[in-house]
Amino acid sequence: MKKFNIVYSTMMAAVVLASGLLTTSCNKDSEIAPLELNQTKAATQVTVKGEWGNPSKPNEWPKVYINLYNPWNVSEESSAQVVFENRVNGNISPNKKHVLKYINKDINAVTREDWNTQKSEVETVGYHFNDNARGWYTYDLESHGNKALENVTILVGHEDTGVLFAVRLVSFSKVEQKGTIPGPNGDLRVRGDVNIAFRTL
Repeated sequence: MKKFNIVYSTMMAAVVLASGLLTTSCNKDSEIAPLELNQTKAATQVTVKGEWGNPSKPNEWPKVYINLYNPWNVSEESSAQVVFENRVNGNISPNKKHVLKYINKDINAVTREDWNTQKSEVETVGYHFNDNARGWYTYDLESHGNKALENVTILVGHEDTGVLFAVRLVSFSKVEQKGTIPGPNGDLRVRGDVNIAFRTL
C-alpha cells in the first residue's frame, strides 16, 4: 500500500473549565459538584504534500489519501476518509464508505445538525466553474494562482454512522513545475501543497 507523508502545520485547541458548583444541603453539609470540562475545538490546519502530475491529464493525477483522525502522520488508503486528486491535488473526494456534503458556512460555525439540513451529496469538490459547480477554489487573475473560496466547508461523514469532520481549503503553496514541453505526451509536470483546516464534529 502506498503511503503519503502529511506534514503537520499547526494545531489549535481551546479548553474552558467550568467552576465547581457549591451546594449546601438542609443540614448544612456542603459538597462540591464534579468539575465540568467543556472542550471547544477550533479548526486545525495541516499541509498535504501534493504529487507531481501532468496538467494535460488531470484525471490521472496521483491521489493523496488522508486519515483526518491522524493527518500529521503517514496515511494509508485503507484508513483514509478523503482523497485529494485531480490537478495539483486540488479536488477533495470521499474515500470508500464515506460521503461529502457542501455547505456555505464558516468551518468554526458548522455543527452536526448541518449534516441533516444538507440533503445532497457531492462526488468531488474542486475548481469553482460557476455557482452550480460547487467548487472550493477559483483562479485569481491578479496573482495568476488558485485561490480558496471563503465560507465554503465540506462535511465528511461515514455512510453508516453519519458526520465526522468539517474540512476547509485554506490555500495552495509551493506550486512548482519541471519540464518544458506541455501536452499529454510532454514532459511538463506540476505539483503543489494543499493547505486545509479541519475539525471534528
